[in-house]
Amino acid sequence: MGEPLTEGTPGLGTAARMRILVYCGVWIVLLNLVTPSSGFHVVPLSFVLKNKLHLSAHELAAFSAWAGIPAYFAFAFGVVRDYWSPLRLGDRGYFILFGALSAAVFAIYAFVPVSLAMMLAASIVGTICFLFLWGGWNGLGSVIGQRYAMSGQISA
Repeated sequence: MGEPLTEGTPGLGTAARMRILVYCGVWIVLLNLVTPSSGFHVVPLSFVLKNKLHLSAHELAAFSAWAGIPAYFAFAFGVVRDYWSPLRLGDRGYFILFGALSAAVFAIYAFVPVSLAMMLAASIVGTICFLFLWGGWNGLGSVIGQRYAMSGQISA
């Protein structure tokens, strides 16, 4: 295979490594802003379920269990990522397709009348979109880490 690229290697300098790390950091921050478990929409969603739809504690727990069904199969999204390339763009296709779909789901929150069924459907679709985005990110991070011998730096 050859020697791993280091900061002294002509193939990849310090500036290029820093650019890659900043790129990876931005993706990690963006994905964590929309994660179904603790993203920016969790507090408003919980508020609507408790105060507008008047769900009790056990009904809220049941909602969370149903909305989390896609997360129980999170491994499958990584497997799909290994075999399917949306828009024939590899991991970028996941960011484009499921990023746009996620934006549409969040827009639905704003324009569709609030009901329990709508909230559950939007949560499930949002979780599916997130898991495809996360699978695309994990694949891209792995490829970048292997290609430029910087897996430890990316994971840190």
